[in-house]
Amino acid sequence: MKVSREESLTQAYVLEASDLESLCIRLETWLTKFRFETTNKDSLKREFSTLTELLQFENPPNKDIHTLRISGYSKDLETRVWVRFDKDLVRNIFISMEGDEETAMSINETIENRLAAMKPWYAFLSRQESALLFWCLILLVGISGTIVGLLSGKLPKEGWSGVFSSVYVFLLIIPFLLGVVLARIFDRVKLSIFPMGVFALGQGAKRNKDKEIIRTVVVVAFFISLVSSIVATLILALWW
Repeated sequence: MKVSREESLTQAYVLEASDLESLCIRLETWLTKFRFETTNKDSLKREFSTLTELLQFENPPNKDIHTLRISGYSKDLETRVWVRFDKDLVRNIFISMEGDEETAMSINETIENRLAAMKPWYAFLSRQESALLFWCLILLVGISGTIVGLLSGKLPKEGWSGVFSSVYVFLLIIPFLLGVVLARIFDRVKLSIFPMGVFALGQGAKRNKDKEIIRTVVVVAFFISLVSSIVATLILALWW
């Protein structure tokens, strides 16, 4: 009995030479013919007949890899697999396979295990929902500060209507505006700093390493800013 899989996935990944080597070595258990195709920043399509040939490609900035398709076939052509990686925000990994059930299950597990290993630590930050969640988190800080102020008796006693008619409204407005600004800034820079897809091959490995330093600085700075905002809000709510 033959089974197949045709599926598009959305996942952040960093594709390194070791990932390709590991994937191909495992797939060689069932496949004998491989082909690698890339589309690049210079608008040219390149084909590589072997993995060694692909890994020898320098991948300079002006020829940066945008998509990579790996195709494999068994000797009798009864089993076929191809996987495409690209840099889109959604549906950036496509898997297609066909073969007998036992073989297809083994190949499917091999691919899934490799995809899990390729997921970077910042995977959550790459998703489209992350900017909205950051905004909600910062807004929550302002709401929490206001509630703390009310419960502690430091804010006006006339009730919630008094809160919204007093200077203490800034406890909500400032975090609200700060959240909007930070979310928009993060949305603009995340494609460069927290990309969905990275081809860390050739010179791309160094580019990814350099951006890793920037990513660390950005995340540390964000959490310092967030903690400072929480502390300032609570201080203002309790002692203003």
